[in-house]
Amino acid sequence: MLKKLKEKLAALQAKQQEAFDKMIEASTDESIKAYEMATKAAKLVEDQINELEKKELEDKGGVPGGGKLDEGSKPLTEEQQFFKKLVEAVSVGTSLTALVPTTIQTAIQAKKDSISGLRRFCTVHPTSGNYTLTVEGNGVTVDYVGEGEEVGETDDKPNPVTLVAYKLGALTKITREAITDVAVNLQEYLVNQIAKAMAKKEDHEILFGTGSTGSHITGVMTNLAAVEAAKVETAGATLAFNDILNLINALGDYGNSSILVMNLSTANLIKQMKDGNKYIFDPNQPLTVINGCQVVISKDVDTVAAGKNVIVAGDFSYYHIADRQGLEIQTLLEKYATSGQVGILATERIDGKPSLNDAFRYLQVKSA
Repeated sequence: MLKKLKEKLAALQAKQQEAFDKMIEASTDESIKAYEMATKAAKLVEDQINELEKKELEDKGGVPGGGKLDEGSKPLTEEQQFFKKLVEAVSVGTSLTALVPTTIQTAIQAKKDSISGLRRFCTVHPTSGNYTLTVEGNGVTVDYVGEGEEVGETDDKPNPVTLVAYKLGALTKITREAITDVAVNLQEYLVNQIAKAMAKKEDHEILFGTGSTGSHITGVMTNLAAVEAAKVETAGATLAFNDILNLINALGDYGNSSILVMNLSTANLIKQMKDGNKYIFDPNQPLTVINGCQVVISKDVDTVAAGKNVIVAGDFSYYHIADRQGLEIQTLLEKYATSGQVGILATERIDGKPSLNDAFRYLQVKSA
């Protein structure tokens, strides 16, 4: 029985790794769900194996090498060791700085990707150091060539982009009682809270990160500030449907795979637009697609007003993210001591840059 379970576990772990690789390659809702299901299936079998091995040892009245099996003799998993250290540190009042186990990091990353509005559309590079990539330049020239004639030279100039690493931190609070309470699923709590905070910050930085001068990742809008061609202005002092079409058209070939990032209030305004007496979109349904471009809601983008940038459009596969180093956890015992809470600080090292300005445009409402 035990042998068959171990063989089954090996097969499930192979499927889990395959699902993980697909999730890293393309962080879609489907790939994240597939990974979560594969992980759950492998965990169930692993728990069965652990219980059988423990029972066999107890039946034999001891452990390999002699001696009785007592509580705690079963080796703790990496996750159990991590949370044991965390609980012990809080119980005795000492600080803890520890690298989060890979399995928990993966769970946080998967949860973060499912929450994030923008990361799943970007190109992500897991890396252990600085990462340089080469992206397309002005384009390769293609033309007819007569017999005996030379092929003309191209003016294509590839653009190297180097991604380094900047520290990004997320801070959450939890009561001391909750940490030491065995009934609380501490892992689930940390995964949800850290993932939510990281996703929110990353989304903002992908759009508005100030770049290397501020030790931040470089946001799309920051990079486009000096690119006059990137701005599409509305015809009037408010937003009209033709303005959105002009924005999509300004992307050229990149419009086919672009997304439109806007505030929820802007999406609601667009749902109220009419062509004569007929609504262009169903006002009772969420606005998900405009002319083939997926709509992404972000409260970081301006609401509609004169002089404001109200829609960011682009093919975000040309936005590159470098994930560097593991996620690190640090307990902050004194910061919230008076309220009986413990601060949990999670830090990651990340960089991000758009690699091609032509793949992005933004819509600005004309000043009154």
